[in-house]
Amino acid sequence: MQSFLPEIQSWIQTCRQASQAPIVLGGPAVSLLPREAFAALEPDFLLAGDASQIFPELVERLERQESWSDLPGLVYRDGAEIRGNPLGSWEAPQVSPIYDAFDLKKYKAAGYSVSVLTKMWPYIRTAGPTPMTAMPGPAARPISGLLADLRDLRTRLRIQRVFLADSGFNVPLPDAKALCRALHESRLGLEWATGLQPGSMDNELARLMRDAGCRMALLAGPGPLQEPLRDFDWHLAQFAATAEPLCAVRVRLVATAVFGRPGETRDTVERTLDLLAHLKPFHVHLSAGIRILPYTPLAEQAKAEGLISQDADCLYPVRYLSPDLRDWLPRRLRAAARTHPFWYVV
Repeated sequence: MQSFLPEIQSWIQTCRQASQAPIVLGGPAVSLLPREAFAALEPDFLLAGDASQIFPELVERLERQESWSDLPGLVYRDGAEIRGNPLGSWEAPQVSPIYDAFDLKKYKAAGYSVSVLTKMWPYIRTAGPTPMTAMPGPAARPISGLLADLRDLRTRLRIQRVFLADSGFNVPLPDAKALCRALHESRLGLEWATGLQPGSMDNELARLMRDAGCRMALLAGPGPLQEPLRDFDWHLAQFAATAEPLCAVRVRLVATAVFGRPGETRDTVERTLDLLAHLKPFHVHLSAGIRILPYTPLAEQAKAEGLISQDADCLYPVRYLSPDLRDWLPRRLRAAARTHPFWYVV
């Protein structure tokens, strides 16, 4: 598994040679281990958590030469010490990207690669393992603001395909239906793709997504990826219940199945592969093992097995693969992919 940290270090060095402008890092990746990421990359500033409001404030204070050290989520160096402020609140994004600054011809050529954020999914960084059930709900953008961005892309910039950036477009179900109805009524003629979570789907939402322009949906599972595989039958049923309505209305499904968590067995692998063969998704991505994220139940299991000694070890990629399946699973997935033309091992 490749780490992008050396490449980012190279980019930072190149920027420093070309400009004296402050370098600011942000996003989900550096928010997982903000102090450790700062120490490894040495930017001028790092913004952990939701930076949609904090980044413009940081820029304004730097321009006015005012104090910035109190900003929520800010990580910076104070002499020899790296300081990090507590995270701020998670809010629905209010600022639209300046799409004119992008080379949109390249984005058009890449299909659904013009991304429009629909909601913000917070990640809790705690002192102990945090299961998915303890995560807060997402902060959704107001539909009016989202439609304004989409209308600008479609009518002024002539973009026809977009990716509605969301790891759970279908959560919560009533909000997803309301957004689909608004997209359909807007008559923008957009085609879009998005990400889903297992377990929040019915026939009505599938039809609404199709009628609103959804042409492809991404679904990963079964079960929470950073937790031991418990209640497998239930999770497999949830995966199927989310996929089947979409397949029935001919929305192309890209399914990702991640194998090898604690609790995985040869039987659960075979039953998941059988379900995928039954569903016949447009594409299937198979993965043997999963990258461990810090402060999760999977990280605790990895500590117990000696894969990592502390959460900070997850700054660089560490993959968990159940010891009982380590030799068999990669071979089994490659064999499955060879018998299905649109299955890939990643």
